[in-house]
Formats: sequence, C-alpha cells, structure tokens
Amino acid sequence: MMMCRNLVDKLMHQYKVYEHENPRAKNKNKALLEATMIMRREHQWENNQKCVEHILGIDVGDIFQYWVELNVIGLHRQFWNGIDYKIMDNSLLAISIVVTNRYDDVRRSNGTLVYEGQGGNPTIGEMFH
Repeated sequence: MMMCRNLVDKLMHQYKVYEHENPRAKNKNKALLEATMIMRREHQWENNQKCVEHILGIDVGDIFQYWVELNVIGLHRQFWNGIDYKIMDNSLLAISIVVTNRYDDVRRSNGTLVYEGQGGNPTIGEMFH
C-alpha cells in the first residue's frame, strides 16, 4: 500500500492536484487511475484472483486513503461499482462492499450498514469527461 500511496502522491504532484489554484477532481482521478494501471502493468497487484476468503493484513472496517488501494491489494476489483462479486454455482455472490459518502442508498444505524442496490448514482455523472 505504501508503494501505491507514494506513486499516487507523485502523480498528483505532476497533475498539480495539490495546487490551490487547480484543485481539479478530474486531475485527481487521472492520477489515481494512472497509478493503478502502472502498478498493474508492473505486476505489483496482490491477490490477482477474486476470492471468498480473508485478505492477509486487512480487517473488516479498515479505512483506505484512496479507492485504488482496494484494487491493488485485491480486496475489491470493481473500479466504479460499490459491490464486487464472484459467480459461484450460477449465482452472484457479493465478495466485497465499499461504502463511500457519494451514494444516497447507504445508511448506518446502530452498528448496522444497510446498502440498498447497485447501479450508480445519477447525481454524480461521469467521473471522466
């Protein structure tokens, strides 16, 4: 994860994401995606197969700095969707659920997470234009 964070930080500086005059989300997303693809191309992704088991070093409730870290460590292979799945016995099995503050269909109550549906958030629009 440190390799990923360092590469993201370097690319965000290149894309001038940290400059106050240019805090563009588009540049941030480009830097994040580019870091992920560089690490994938250089075979630096872990756990390359979708699995239904514990990922070493990751615990339920862990918080990540960037969504691309989930891809790199093999915890969540979807780039844009909050639910990752695997086909088992001709059925879809959710193998990871990522919660962000972008979606209205997620509620938390008394330690319980309620995630209603999958299909995007029409209020967000396209991430890359």
